[in-house]
Amino acid sequence: MSADRYPSCLSTAHRYIARRVAVVPMRPALIASGNGKASPVPWIKWTTHGPLRRHREVEEFWNDHPDAQLAILLEKGLAAIDIDLKHLPAGGAPPGFPVPSPIPGGYVESTKSGGLHYLLRFREPLDPGRAERVTGLGGYVDVFHGGLLIVAPSKLEGAPAGYAVVTAGGIPVFPTLREGLAASAPWLAEAWEEKWARSQSSSTPHAARAGTAGANAGHEGPAADPAEVERAMAAIRADREAARIFEEGAKHSNGEVDRSMTEFRIAAFLKRGGFSEEATWEVIRRCPHTKSPCDPRGFSRFDRQVWQRLTLGSPFEVAPDG
Repeated sequence: MSADRYPSCLSTAHRYIARRVAVVPMRPALIASGNGKASPVPWIKWTTHGPLRRHREVEEFWNDHPDAQLAILLEKGLAAIDIDLKHLPAGGAPPGFPVPSPIPGGYVESTKSGGLHYLLRFREPLDPGRAERVTGLGGYVDVFHGGLLIVAPSKLEGAPAGYAVVTAGGIPVFPTLREGLAASAPWLAEAWEEKWARSQSSSTPHAARAGTAGANAGHEGPAADPAEVERAMAAIRADREAARIFEEGAKHSNGEVDRSMTEFRIAAFLKRGGFSEEATWEVIRRCPHTKSPCDPRGFSRFDRQVWQRLTLGSPFEVAPDG
């Protein structure tokens, strides 16, 4: 982005804003969430009030909170390659999966865990109904094209290290995300494309595609009626809370999306509205914040037993077992 190594989160935020990249201030310390894991926490309710997009907003916020750290919003064709070096085997990268190279002239930074981030842009939009990230490529590389990414020079209290600029280049632009990944490592582009294609290879509902069987098998019935699916989508759009959950996902207190809970809430809302299981599955498939279909453990924890347990009294309740 510049030849400078940015001296502060404020000046870095201004540089991102100048390049039409939205920013989100982060609290300076990692905070333990419900699962006990310490995670970064946004300082603003960016999912409801929006990120910061103007220089004036940035200046005012950091003047009031000078210890705020910095994240950027990966949107509108902005993506990151996240290389988790600590997951490499002792002997180095696995055969056939060499560490991706920095994109020539591009921006590179080190992360709090000693990994690397490469930033890039791409022009051709991706299907909004798919996951915002494809993870575990080669066993140690993730590709993010949605959500927040903490960037240098952030230093979060409780983290082993700060984020630091390694190569202060620009953010290269490519016609497609695949071409951008190929510029870093041909194998990465191929692995991403294969996993991406597999994630939505058909309209079959999540659990059925995951190969579940027995008492917990997912929906295996007939395809949804397109007209009913459109009515279900219209019902979601007409309800403020349901629309928010569909567009933004159900979130933990730290701002992270809980994909399984997003499924539960959409399904409960639609069952309460009298929609069929088939139509519900199709709506869940369309939602960008439901369980990542790239998850190798299965497409969803939402199965037939959960559908049967959903109560009709509340749009967002699941009945207890038994």
